[in-house]
Amino acid sequence: MDSVILFVNGHTHEHVEEAMRPYGLKDECVSDGSRMFFFRRYQEWVLEIEPEEAVDLVRQLGGPVTAAFSAESRRGLNARFALETLTGVMKTVERTVLEDHFGGLWSTRQIADHAAAPSHDIFSLAERARSGAQMEDAPPRDL
Repeated sequence: MDSVILFVNGHTHEHVEEAMRPYGLKDECVSDGSRMFFFRRYQEWVLEIEPEEAVDLVRQLGGPVTAAFSAESRRGLNARFALETLTGVMKTVERTVLEDHFGGLWSTRQIADHAAAPSHDIFSLAERARSGAQMEDAPPRDL
């Protein structure tokens, strides 16, 4: 099971969890009855992030990280559900960035564009970023 990280500026963990509840959040699990993924507070990010990554985060968020969550899923329909849900929450909670499991940072607009293709999920973010053919869709690093 791999994960992506949702970073937030200007909102508390509780605020983000409240925004996630309509999607089925209960006890660190989000489920619609047939699909599910884990959504956990991720406070260890401070220890694991490189200094230059922290600078990129602050620049893209417009301020310091105030909350972070790990979204963990298996591949397939669960990973698609995670993408759909994170897209909705990112549209609701302003100043968010999603990090794929290879360190790429994705804006709300990029996540929404990515989610528009029915075959995409949270795992295809990293595949898309690595693809030289889609450089205009790769996460921005120079905002």
